Amino acid sequence: MRFLSALLLVLLPASAWSKPWPYKLEVTPIEGPVDQQVIARYTPVLDACKDKATITNDIALCYKAEFARQDAALNATWVKTLARVAPVDRPSLRTAQRAWVKARDPFCTRVMKGFEGGTMAGLEWWDCRAELSIRRAMWLEAIR
Repeated sequence: MRFLSALLLVLLPASAWSKPWPYKLEVTPIEGPVDQQVIARYTPVLDACKDKATITNDIALCYKAEFARQDAALNATWVKTLARVAPVDRPSLRTAQRAWVKARDPFCTRVMKGFEGGTMAGLEWWDCRAELSIRRAMWLEAIR
């Protein structure tokens, strides 16, 4: 029986035995409810930076630095998640992660377009990328 199971894994295409990894890109709406789990993930360094900022561009730079911190946290979470999932599921998870990375910036560009021509555009671009990184890290952490 073990031989038959092993043989089936070799003969079946990856799509027949690997997990799908559905995910929806979203950010907190401007006037919508705030997800407290997401807010709790922003670093205290961001708040300190925003407190010192005097113009919108300064705040945008705070979010740019926050994105770098959240991206590093996401990368660390990715490594842990990949080690935790079954080897058979790793290829499909890698494919899903690559698709997420490819979709992130166009998604944030669409978010930013709502502020095009104003000083908030850059701030929204970096905040969108930081928030999506936080949300993706939370999603990866939930994978068992």
